[in-house]
Amino acid sequence: MSGVRIRVEGSIDRALKHFKQKCIDANIFNELKRVAYFEKPSAIKRKDNQRKLRTSQKFSKHRPK
Repeated sequence: MSGVRIRVEGSIDRALKHFKQKCIDANIFNELKRVAYFEKPSAIKRKDNQRKLRTSQKFSKHRPK
């Protein structure tokens, strides 16, 4: 878990900003979204395959001939 030390003269808003950035860097928010509800393994595979297909189509569109 991420943590931030607050200085005596430091601002709580600045500490909260640093804490949020550390959570984003550690992918904590993405993990929370992922485990918020159960998703069937077949649905995970289908979503992953669709994501791979989209990225391959995007890169093949911009590839020089």
